[in-house]
Amino acid sequence: MRNLRDMPVYPMRTVVKLTGVGPHKLRFWESRYRLISPSRTRSGHRLYSKRDLEHINTIAELVEKQGFSLVAVKEMLRMQKRPGRSDGEGDSEK
Repeated sequence: MRNLRDMPVYPMRTVVKLTGVGPHKLRFWESRYRLISPSRTRSGHRLYSKRDLEHINTIAELVEKQGFSLVAVKEMLRMQKRPGRSDGEGDSEK
C-alpha cells in the first residue's frame, strides 16, 4: 500500500494556496531544474502529494529566505538523497 504522504491529491491551485509559491514558479522548478515532479492525471493536470508540499516549502525556504540559487538547491537535494548519508557530509568513498 502506498504511503499517505506520497499520494498525489493536491491540485496546483491548492498547492499555491498552501505554500505561497506561484504556479509559474512551480512549473519552472519542474521543467527547468527538475526540482519537483508531480504526478499527472490522465488529462495532464498536476497533482501533488504531501511529500511534494514539504519539498516545495524546503525549496522556497532555501531560495527565497536563505538566498541560495536553484542550481545550489538542486545540488543540496541531490546530496541529501545519496544512500548511506545521515550526517549531511559528502561521501569520502571513491
